[in-house]
Amino acid sequence: MHFQLTEEQLTWQQEIREFLREIITPELLHEVEENEDKPTGPLEREYRRRLVEKGWAAINWPKEMGGLGLTAIERFIFNEEFAYAKAPHPSGAALSIVAPAIFMFGTEENKKEWLPKIMAGEADFALGYSEPNAGTDLAGLQTIAVLDGDEWVINGQKTWNTLGHKVTHQWAAVRTDPALPKHKGISVIIIPNHAPGVTLVKQRTWGNHTTNDVFFENVRVPKNNLIGEVNQGWRILTGALDSERVLMGGSAELRRVYDDLVNFCKHTIIDGQLLITRPDVKNKLAELHVDLEIAKLFGYRGASLLDSGREISSEASMMKVFATELYTKVADYGMQIVNMYGQLNKEDGSAPLAGELEHLYRLAPFHRFGGGTNEVQRNIIAQRGLGLPRK
Repeated sequence: MHFQLTEEQLTWQQEIREFLREIITPELLHEVEENEDKPTGPLEREYRRRLVEKGWAAINWPKEMGGLGLTAIERFIFNEEFAYAKAPHPSGAALSIVAPAIFMFGTEENKKEWLPKIMAGEADFALGYSEPNAGTDLAGLQTIAVLDGDEWVINGQKTWNTLGHKVTHQWAAVRTDPALPKHKGISVIIIPNHAPGVTLVKQRTWGNHTTNDVFFENVRVPKNNLIGEVNQGWRILTGALDSERVLMGGSAELRRVYDDLVNFCKHTIIDGQLLITRPDVKNKLAELHVDLEIAKLFGYRGASLLDSGREISSEASMMKVFATELYTKVADYGMQIVNMYGQLNKEDGSAPLAGELEHLYRLAPFHRFGGGTNEVQRNIIAQRGLGLPRK
């Protein structure tokens, strides 16, 4: 397939690249890495201030709400350039998932209450979805919210709560009517992390990724923290999860690792032979190159469908499955190419690619189940995309 960006899109891409060359420094990236478990540092705060100054904090928002109102393809270009540059992503869950869901499903009161706070950086969010017994089957969640006068009283537990320790609020899926079928009795309620009864416990994954368990014990929040209508949360969740899967379907981060790997092979001799001259290495690199091109085209196709107003549930799952399984393949092939040296981590000065391959190998499983396990994504593709029956 021959695919080419328009002149306007190429100009946009070049503007992003020039800005990133100016603002992304080794010092900034080091601070961000060191502060994963800590509050945001001064360099990152200045970085994010510059993004807000350029109007790039909410590029996917409508212009009437203070955003740039860019197309999905322009947003995809933006996300890919930031990922390739290893830049901290400017739009976390608040801007890229929560705000679009409020635009689509929120009441006017929801919009007036939360959108200005999100734009001003006063409210940022972790996704309070998974529970110890409700991950893949999210509709089985058991966190309960009971209306008591003008307040919701919430009890339960969330897990795999990424960035929960660094944000102000939970975008929480809760059960508001246990008597209804499990998909029907769910609502989305915003819960402040500082509310009495909220407890966060950090957990560290094999991939060195910090996540959290979140406990709610008789937590009270205002009635108006409900998003949209009561018991209509499943529609909101599925729309928000599609947005998350599109984000996870990007491949620029992997293209950066791949380019670093190719450069390493061009300049490294192992067992007396330049790596790039070995037939087995060339075959692996060629296979990865093709896969990365497919992943990129998946992304542009999904963005194009969004711009045409199409529902992309199955396409979002396709993007997510292909890209996240490619994490494992890039790490696996890279480790094979560099042989035993691939097991060295970033703490060892001899580690190829500064330990990127070793870290990617450990991080890859998280991508396969984050945002919904790939096994479930295949069911979505089969049923919604191909029209196959459940049984």
